[in-house]
Amino acid sequence: MKTIQLIVDNVPGIVRLAAVPLAAYNRIVKNYSNGISSVSVSSNSDVIIIEAINNDHFRYEEKQSSNDVGSVFDVTISGVIQRQNTDIETLESGKWIVVFVDSNGDCRCCGTKNVPMQFYTNRKTDGLNGNDFMFSCQQEVPTKIVDRNIVVE
Repeated sequence: MKTIQLIVDNVPGIVRLAAVPLAAYNRIVKNYSNGISSVSVSSNSDVIIIEAINNDHFRYEEKQSSNDVGSVFDVTISGVIQRQNTDIETLESGKWIVVFVDSNGDCRCCGTKNVPMQFYTNRKTDGLNGNDFMFSCQQEVPTKIVDRNIVVE
């Protein structure tokens, strides 16, 4: 019998994401004494944490393309959010920096102060107790990989 080996150092999917309101986002900071970078926020009271139901419910995609100005990166995070979630209206009305942790433990920061992510939802997902959602933006630089999630400064 042949067995297909599971490669566990590159597991797809997003475990958790945090939508940081643009007003609360400061910057990405790097502590040069220990080499750790993190996302700095002024307050975490308005940060919305969205947990994945399982690994295949959230997807991250980043495509590089060229336009008249130069290279751009189309960044999308999509998935299914629980239908009873009361934060959907807040998410739809704001501009966001999205920080997520994938199944490998890597943390990424998507969106910038100049080009924040927008939230969109389709409120009817057939057969699921949830709504399709998507964060998207078109930014000038690739998403930043950070060592730690969020710190309040």
